[in-house]
Formats: sequence, C-alpha cells, structure tokens
Amino acid sequence: MKQVIVVIILMLFSWIDLLATARTIVVLPFVNLSKNQEIHWVGEGLSELLQERLEWPKLKVIARQERIQVFEQLGLPNAITLSRASLIKIGEQLKADWVVVGQFHCLERQLRISFSVLDPSRGFLSSQVQEEDTLDKIQHLSTRLGWRLMKLTDPEFPLELEFFTSRFKAVPNAAFEHYIRGLMESDKFRQLQYLRQADRLAQNYSAAIFQLGRIYHEQKAYSNSSFWFNKLFQVENGFEEGKFFLGLNHLYLKEYEKAALVFRSLNGTIPLREVYGNLGIALARQGAHGEGTYWLEQAAKGNPRNSNFHFNLAYNLWRTRKFKRALESLSEMLKKNPADSEAHYLLYKCFESVGRSEEATKSWKQALKLKPAVKIWKIRKYTPDLYRVHERIDRGSFRKHNFREDAPEHFWNVLKEFRSGRLSQAEQKLVQLISKMPEDADAHLLMAKILQAKGNTRRAISELKVSVFFKDSVEARVFLSELYFSIEQFEEANTEASVALSLDPKSQRAREILDLLKAISKDTS
Repeated sequence: MKQVIVVIILMLFSWIDLLATARTIVVLPFVNLSKNQEIHWVGEGLSELLQERLEWPKLKVIARQERIQVFEQLGLPNAITLSRASLIKIGEQLKADWVVVGQFHCLERQLRISFSVLDPSRGFLSSQVQEEDTLDKIQHLSTRLGWRLMKLTDPEFPLELEFFTSRFKAVPNAAFEHYIRGLMESDKFRQLQYLRQADRLAQNYSAAIFQLGRIYHEQKAYSNSSFWFNKLFQVENGFEEGKFFLGLNHLYLKEYEKAALVFRSLNGTIPLREVYGNLGIALARQGAHGEGTYWLEQAAKGNPRNSNFHFNLAYNLWRTRKFKRALESLSEMLKKNPADSEAHYLLYKCFESVGRSEEATKSWKQALKLKPAVKIWKIRKYTPDLYRVHERIDRGSFRKHNFREDAPEHFWNVLKEFRSGRLSQAEQKLVQLISKMPEDADAHLLMAKILQAKGNTRRAISELKVSVFFKDSVEARVFLSELYFSIEQFEEANTEASVALSLDPKSQRAREILDLLKAISKDTS
C-alpha cells in the first residue's frame, strides 16, 4: 500500500512539471459561410465541442468567457472572418501558443468544415484541415476534427482515432443545439429557457445544468442556483467548479455552516488560496474565530497577487481584537494597493485601539479622502461587514490541482479487483481514476494489463502508448513489445524491445524478445 501511495505522489509532482510546460490553445467560433442564419449556432457549437475534446494534460484550453472578454476589449464581434493581424493580436492578448480558426458551410444538411492553426509568435498559419458529414453527425465530426488537431499540434499524440472517439459521449442533437443557443443568447430569460430545454431533452445534461447554476448565481438568485448545482452533483461527481459556486451561494444566503462544509470538502481536492479564504470567512461568520483566522492566514501566506487575502486577515484580526497583528497584515496589503480606502479605515481603527493617536488621525484623513462614506461609519459607530469573498477562480486551477486525497486508496482497490480476477469491475474503477488523472502513466499501464487479460490486445496497445507518452518505462516498453509480438507485428516489437534495452541494458526480457525476433528473421530469410 505504501508503495502505491509513493507512486501516486511521485506522479503528482510529474504532473505539476508537465503543466509547467503545457501549451495554451484557444478555439475561436467557426465562421458561417452559408446563407442560412438558422444554423449560425453551429460555429459556436464547433468551438465548444473542440474545447471539450482538447482537454489533455499537455494542453491548457482557454475558456469561452475569457475569449469573449478579449473580443470585447478589442472591439471585435464573434464568428467573423478576421485578418491575420487581428488573429495574432487575439493570440497575444490571450497568451495563446495556438489559435484555432475555422469556417463551415452547410447545404441541404451536409456540413463541410475546415480549420487552420495560427502560431501568434511566428505569425505562421497552418494549411487547412477539412472534414465533411451530415449536420446530425456534428458531434462525431468534431471528434475527428479534435483528433486531427491533436495530431497537428503534437505529432506524438498517442491515442488512435478509435480510442480517442471512445472518450466522448454524444448527447441528443436537439439538446446540444438548445445548449449552444443558450450560451449565445443575450436575453437572460430566453437563455434560461434554452438551457432548461436542453436539460429536458438530454435528461440530466451536466453542461446545461452547470450553466443554469452559474447564471442563477450571477443573477443573485442563490437558492435557484443551489438547486441546479445540487442536481449537478447527483448527475456527475467531482464537479469542483460547481462546488465552488455552491459554497458562494451558501455564503451569500448566510448559511455559513453549509458554506464551510462545501469549502472544506473542496480543500481536499483543490488546495487554493480562494478556497482557504472563503472557508475562513464562512468559519469566522459562524463564530469559529480561531479556525477562521487559521484559514485566512493560509490564504495570505507568501506573496499573493490579490491584496484582498491580506485585507480579510487584517479585518478578521481587528474583529477579534488582535490589533498589532492586524496592523502587520494591513501594512502588507497597502504595499500592494495603497489607494484602498477600507484598509486605511481599518488602519485608523487599529491605531486608535492601541493608542497611536497621531497615526490614527493620519489614517482617518486618508480613508476619508478616498471614501467620504466612511464618515457615516464613524458617526454611527458602526463598521459594516467588510469581508471580501473570492468570487472568481482560474478554471485551469481546478484541473491543475485536481489530485484527490482518495486516489491512492482508489488505485489500490483497482489492483485488488484485478488480482482477484474481477476484470470488469477493475476496468470500471480505473476509468474513474483516469478521468481524474489522465496523465497517470501507471494507471494506463494497469489498464493495458486489464484489457489484455480481457483479450482486447489492440486497446491494450493504445493504453500502453499513452503510458509511455507521459512516463517512459522499461515495464511498459517490454509489455508493448510482447503485445506487438503476439499479433505478429515484429518490426514494432523489435523497436519497443530495443527502446526498453536502451532504458535498461540489464533487461533480460527485452533481450529474450530481441533474440526471438532474430530467430524468426533467420527462419523467414
């Protein structure tokens, strides 16, 4: 068991290293070259589908909202033909290594799609990639496009098309169309109608449910938002971004105990400052000042870019009459944001409490200058709730830190099922683990063993290719060589055994395979 835990922890560090070298990609809406505006939604739909298919440890996919913000900043409408100069500017603004730009044409339900990939740093635009199929096959069509895009950006991408395709489940086309129309709709009432219809048509459509929860949250309809997020968790476990929103809903509804439970559960899967900070606020508001202070301190540790982490800690220390420590935190905070009126007001209150009247007067004047409304606080001898809830979090952070505490136990349970001959149960459990940790080379190696035991050699080979893609190992290379040998692909068997021997010159099994291959070669010559 200890060995399994060590392996998982080592893989976590290799995953962090991998993310440090990950490339960033953005998929723009595909331009509609058809005269039919009724299918305008297809352009956004293709972008959304490709984003989903590009989720891969070596890629960071820029989210739709982030892309829309940049378009608005540059004054560009969505889904129009852009000049190369505009595309380069978009790529630079988004700090993207690649920009995917495409177009589509639809005639009598026949859909023809093409895309190119731009490298903004060099201004290089690749040749076009094209696919064609009927409109009702748009989801399968986008999967083929996604696979070709993966191969284009990384020639060593290990998954064959058949196995890449098996990773994605299609929803009813009508549900998908309503979902995309919901994303594109500017009228909030109609947007909610589209998304609710998408959920009805697909029966628990997790993407639509998430958007419903998010939109109600943005409208401050927190109870409605919580209803949809709780429904989401019944459909799909481990949707951490939804849990973050749910925690915020409870905070705003003053359900502090529930908020603390949600953020505490998130803390085990995404240990980030925003989670620490909101957990600290929830605990402090329900009266657990000691533990609240601890988590606010964890959020403010180091040198966070966001000065609100130090502000929340200072405010909480002031509330609990720890004035000297509050002054230290305010000092750190004002180095980052010297024009923060509320921080100067807190500084005034702390100086006043410790008898430093001259400094208190100076801080009061500065707070009053920056925010005249603080005069009412002083007159009424009332300070409002100043905790600053962390509303936003980088979506990539959920993926980056999605290492579950129960991963070692989960991995061990898979091994037990495998060793007991319960292959289907082992495969099912391992699929869940790989969905959480797709970069886990040892999990793919174990999946290959399970598939080979079930007689599926081709899929086992595919899993081994993924395993060595993330972490080259003698064991995986030797196994791969054996499988190629078993289906009489002797050239590939020779290559894999040779690589295994180069990794470990003492590998007896690699030598045995090479000797067998030499004997076969002599017999056939």
